[in-house]
Amino acid sequence: MKYIEIKSEGYTYRYDFESVPSTNETFNPNIVIPTEDRSSASESLDICLDLLSCIFGKEEVRKAVKDLTSEPL
Repeated sequence: MKYIEIKSEGYTYRYDFESVPSTNETFNPNIVIPTEDRSSASESLDICLDLLSCIFGKEEVRKAVKDLTSEPL
């Protein structure tokens, strides 16, 4: 086995068992790069509704959401 891949939430993590020739850059595993926390669904929805309001206007978005929520899923 040369490598293993783990796929999770749209990302693929790969671990190579055999060494790969590297560039002049050095690898320091002690450096941690912070990443942002994932957004919540409600936060993402708020952003989408704000963007739609800018494009179509608040009343149009309210009407569309009302129509959408009145239909059974």
